[in-house]
Amino acid sequence: MIRNHAAPSIATARGCTLVEVLVATTCLVVALAWVAQAFNAAARTARRASQIGRAAILAQDKMEELVFRVASDAALAESPSDALTTDVDGCFDIVGGFVRRWSIVSLREAPAEAVVIEVLVMDAETRASARAVPASDGVRLATIRRRAT
Repeated sequence: MIRNHAAPSIATARGCTLVEVLVATTCLVVALAWVAQAFNAAARTARRASQIGRAAILAQDKMEELVFRVASDAALAESPSDALTTDVDGCFDIVGGFVRRWSIVSLREAPAEAVVIEVLVMDAETRASARAVPASDGVRLATIRRRAT
């Protein structure tokens, strides 16, 4: 018996049907949409992390300045009670698109000996949009220091 090994005819050639092509294209589009969303979420997270990092540096810088002032000035006046929630003259500044607020108050248990220093840094947009700043929208540092004698 002799077999004919010629090329298959058009009738026996197997290809992709239109339905198979549509299903494959749909799967590809769905996968690409998911990847695009994941990339967008990662970019937002990276931007937010960068903002928090800059705010933390600004908060630490202000904290160091205030610690020095407390250590060197025995007559340093206390901050108003609303210094961390509103822009009180002498207790806030704006640096590089961030608002820094700070408060220096006597330690309740030892008012003559120690003070509590708090610094809150938030971006200017957060400040403009809300009165009370949730903890997740800013950087807050606090420390207790001995008063200068």
